[in-house]
Amino acid sequence: ELPPPGESALVDAALSGITTGVVKDQSGQRWIYATRHLERVGWLFLRAVPYDQALAPARASFTQFVTISVIVLLAMAMLVLGLSRTVSKPLEQMAAKMRRMTDHMDKPGRLRETGAPEIRSVARAFNQLMDEREALDNLKSHFVSNVSHELRTPLTSINGSLKLLASGKTGELTDKANNMVHVALRNSEQLQRLISDLLDFNKVVAGELTVHPEPLSVAGMLKEAASATASYAEAHNVRIKMGSMPEGQVLADPHRVRQILDNFISNACKFAPAGTTVALSAEKDENERIRLIVADQGPGVPEHFLARLFQRFAQAESHSSRAKSGTGLGLAICQELAHLMGGEVGYYYRDGAHFWVALPQAKTR
Repeated sequence: ELPPPGESALVDAALSGITTGVVKDQSGQRWIYATRHLERVGWLFLRAVPYDQALAPARASFTQFVTISVIVLLAMAMLVLGLSRTVSKPLEQMAAKMRRMTDHMDKPGRLRETGAPEIRSVARAFNQLMDEREALDNLKSHFVSNVSHELRTPLTSINGSLKLLASGKTGELTDKANNMVHVALRNSEQLQRLISDLLDFNKVVAGELTVHPEPLSVAGMLKEAASATASYAEAHNVRIKMGSMPEGQVLADPHRVRQILDNFISNACKFAPAGTTVALSAEKDENERIRLIVADQGPGVPEHFLARLFQRFAQAESHSSRAKSGTGLGLAICQELAHLMGGEVGYYYRDGAHFWVALPQAKTR
């Protein structure tokens, strides 16, 4: 016996003439149903299952499909990433070596000609470029060395003759002639310093620069450097004064320390405002080394140039007359000399530019 209309949603749906569909019973549960009418016997067959139960296999299949798809995509992504790294790693190495060559001017070595054909081609081209660069560097070094040696001999004779004239041993000179001799002498000494820088640079490149450390008095070194550069400072209308310094000795090569101090002092004199002073002082640093400091009252090194300050051929004012009076090698050579003596060089600004070289203390008995 059929239930009365409205009591069973499934029976009502089956008798409505709609053969398939989804209905919701009085408890709120959804059902999927299907009907089939047998006209010969007058029977109506009804099949119904809960909605969630009917869709469970489809949901499981969809979930499985999504999971497998995600796993396959992740595997493909890792494979692509691995392949891209395999291809890009040699390129990154090439870029790193090119940056080292540009930033430090050292020999970056050679790249291994392995990997994909394109990578091998790039590595081969890079290696050929390095071969040509080294050949040009060697040619330049030999040329500079030969020219510097050829210039040094006559310049030494010219400098000696000018010193004799300036000393008055060849006879008294008029004031005008004496001034001209002193100007010529200063310029010949400047040329000698430039030639010495070029020769030392060649020794640095060849690894032939040597030092002979010995105990040196801190006060004695600074006073000697101040006395030797007094005339140079006077020519730039700058006065050299001595600052505070600790008692003690450093272990260093006297000639090379003088070379570093002379370079610092000459730079300070060139860039210090006229009528100001260049101070020479010393102090102990946190590593128990003695730091020799040359300070001027100038504007200091531009912020954008600090990273290249001690690099070869680097000049902060490359288009100025002061830059043209140097080679851009002085500070780079100072850094090499300091490293050879177990020290280091540096710079800071505090009411003026301060260049310093830190050297190990000599052990006292």
